[in-house]
Amino acid sequence: MATNKTMPTALIFSHGIKKIPHLASFFPNEELAFARIFSVPKADSVLGWGLRPSTKKSRAYAQKYNLPFIALEDGFLRSLGLGVDGYPPLSIVVDKLGIYYDTTRPSTLEQFVLAGAYDEVLAEKARSQIVTHQLSKYNQTLVDYEKEGDEPLVLVIDQTFGDMAVKYGQADARG
Repeated sequence: MATNKTMPTALIFSHGIKKIPHLASFFPNEELAFARIFSVPKADSVLGWGLRPSTKKSRAYAQKYNLPFIALEDGFLRSLGLGVDGYPPLSIVVDKLGIYYDTTRPSTLEQFVLAGAYDEVLAEKARSQIVTHQLSKYNQTLVDYEKEGDEPLVLVIDQTFGDMAVKYGQADARG
C-alpha cells in the first residue's frame, strides 16, 4: 500500500480492513495507505468499518483534519463462504455519506434510490439472477427449499449479536 501522488489517498487505521484480500480492487481511483503508530501518511479520506466502535480513532482523525470518512460494509453478495474462514469479499459497500442501515442519517444508497439514478431493467435482471441462482450473502451451503407435505415454511431472519445494523436500524434483541 504505497502512496501514489497522482491519485487521492485513502487512509486505513484498521488491521482488519488492511487484511481484506484484493481491497485495492474496490478503490481503483484511490491509493490505499495504512497508518502506523508513529507514521501517518498524508491522506485525502479515511476508511473505517461502518459504525463499529472500533472506527472511533478513524472518525476522530477524519474530523480533526477535516477529511471525509468513508464507511465500508459487507455487500449483499459477500462471499462464497464466511470471511472469518478467509473467503475474500465479492462486494463491499463504500459509503461517503453514512451507511445504509443507519436510519438516523442519509446514506449514499438511500440518495441513489431516492434520485432514481438506476436502470430498472438492469435492476430486475440482477434480482432475477439472484433468485435463479439462489444467491445469498455468504453462499456457503446448498439449500433445497422443497418441502414435504402442506406444513408452512418459516423464514428466520437474524443478525450477529451486537451488529450495528440492529442498533442503528432502530431495533433491539427483541425485534
